[in-house]
Amino acid sequence: MNTYFVGTVGLCCLIGSGANAALTGYTDRSAFEAALTNVVTDGFDDIAGGLALALSRPGYQMSGRFYKCQLVNDCGDNNNVGFTGKYIWNYQQQTLTFDTAVMGVGFEFGFRDNQGLGGTTTAVIGGVTGPTASTSTFFGVISDTAFSSIDYNLTSGSLSLIDNLTYGTAASVAVPLPASAFLLFGALGGIAVMRRRNKA
Repeated sequence: MNTYFVGTVGLCCLIGSGANAALTGYTDRSAFEAALTNVVTDGFDDIAGGLALALSRPGYQMSGRFYKCQLVNDCGDNNNVGFTGKYIWNYQQQTLTFDTAVMGVGFEFGFRDNQGLGGTTTAVIGGVTGPTASTSTFFGVISDTAFSSIDYNLTSGSLSLIDNLTYGTAASVAVPLPASAFLLFGALGGIAVMRRRNKA
């Protein structure tokens, strides 16, 4: 299935009149990207290794505590769980702040297993709980309200990895009109018909 579930949660720094946004979760990257436009994916290919509390990227910033992995001797060999090249070793909850309001964000995540001991982690984005996995697995959320900041967490704490962070600035599927809008349009149409009859 394309969608995982629908939840209503509060997002930090929401843009719009409502305090809450409905989030739809996706476990399929293709379906997630198809539901957005202006999709950007950051594979962290140009990061310099090392411990960080903040990371400024084109289009967004990440803040929290994490390690920027670029070499096997930085973060151990995590090829067995699907993480090669450069990626982020998560230590705790992170906050993503976007330069331009977005509608959705997602990433591949997994359990840091350079020791080969095995384990699992669960992705949580914007307070919405996604799947539990050991090897690289996608999870993303799309909101019905644009947002500029959102938190994510991985339940295994300092044994978590993410890569290929993806976001989109607009939903490609039109948001349906509320029922009240249809009533308003119907009433306006009725008034127009009555005015024509009165003139005749």
